[in-house]
Amino acid sequence: MTCSSRRAGSTASFAALTRPTRWAVGPLYCNENPALGRIHMAGGQAHVVEEDGRRSFFEEHRFPRRFITEVRSHLRREPTELVEFHCKLLRTELFDKFGLQDQRYLSCCESLDLCLRLREAGFPVYIEPAAIVANQQPPPFLWSDLPFYLLRWSDAWNRISLRCFREHWDIPADDWWIGHHYGWLTGHRGLAGEWIAGKTRKTLGWRRGGKVASLIVEAIHRRVTRQDLERRPELREYERTAPRPDRPQEKAMSVAVSVIVATHNRASQLRQTLEALIAQETPEGLGWEILVVDNGCSDGTLEIFRTLAMEAPGRLRYVFEPRVGKSRALNAGIAVARGAVIALTDDDVSPAVGLGGDGGHGAGQRGPSTGRADVSSPVGKSSRRPGCSATGDCSPILPSWTSTSPPCCPSRRGDTRRCGAANMVFRRDALVALGGFDTRAGTGRRPALLRGGLRHRATDACRRPRLSRTIPR
Repeated sequence: MTCSSRRAGSTASFAALTRPTRWAVGPLYCNENPALGRIHMAGGQAHVVEEDGRRSFFEEHRFPRRFITEVRSHLRREPTELVEFHCKLLRTELFDKFGLQDQRYLSCCESLDLCLRLREAGFPVYIEPAAIVANQQPPPFLWSDLPFYLLRWSDAWNRISLRCFREHWDIPADDWWIGHHYGWLTGHRGLAGEWIAGKTRKTLGWRRGGKVASLIVEAIHRRVTRQDLERRPELREYERTAPRPDRPQEKAMSVAVSVIVATHNRASQLRQTLEALIAQETPEGLGWEILVVDNGCSDGTLEIFRTLAMEAPGRLRYVFEPRVGKSRALNAGIAVARGAVIALTDDDVSPAVGLGGDGGHGAGQRGPSTGRADVSSPVGKSSRRPGCSATGDCSPILPSWTSTSPPCCPSRRGDTRRCGAANMVFRRDALVALGGFDTRAGTGRRPALLRGGLRHRATDACRRPRLSRTIPR
């Protein structure tokens, strides 16, 4: 964790704690470099719910993955239900009243338990956004870090911690949050596996290197867990009888939109694109997914995917296409896409809010291969046209601009000769009818469409609207 509080922010936190009515104060928690201003949490909700005689636990972070600039007007010193142990200020009298933390909280739930106890006793918890800290997660790792990292997220520690929390607050073992949180905790060990796999695959190949990495992680995991329990005999029986929570089944929802992002060795740019996609605001009940197609990447693409997939469970899916070529990558994504509508965007753009909802509804209403998709200013690629928010479709495209129209694009609504691959939405059955993208013509950055025995560049499909109009409905 990097403490990046300004002097004024730190002073404000201490000032907030000096008031006798405040017993715990937490800062604004950010992810990675706080200069980027991406929020991890700004307080949140954490309470026990009783319904029909059954207790369950509810937790929700406030403003996760949002930028400070987007929500600055909502950030103020105020009561909250949750601050985390990344960083917090506590009154020392608190431990005189409640005693020390239960030592069975080994990997999680200690912050939740303390905040619940404080508020149950009538002692308020506050958030102070003037103070900012950054939580920096691995990878990368040091080899010397792995034993404790894998113990920290070990299955034994996770089960002991969750059992302790359930017993303190009388929460049933099959509670949805318990199962979901257990899955989230378990996923941390996968980050270590992918980091090791990045090294073993260089010499052993993709599949064998991945298996070797899994064996290394499991061997270290078992060894450090066994050694820890041998040193702490009071936990052996407690761990042995601690149940392994079942991971909850996500609520069934039909997938309406599949967003496909094909990428090749652009891990840093891909992260920003995926974060923007995850933050999309979509209509309630609209099921959608993000398909990341790894097109033979040799950088940290998979590690980026695993990290973000943990932040948005069930939203991201991973596809590996070892044959380099954008058309091949897109076809691999189309083959496994579950959405009736497919939206294509690149790994170097930042989609504007509303991509999933607008694209899905537009493609469903305006024709077999038409729809809306908003793409804001780019992330790290100068060839994208700045100031453009192209809202349109493939036949015809209806451009609109957030600033003066650049000379390379039309200045009014109507047909255009170009259709950007970073801003295309199709009905899936239309792409299947076309046969997908031509792998011979689309080996570079720009894919090509295939229809019958004729192959056309993507720009030609926009240039000749009749091609898309003849697609069977």
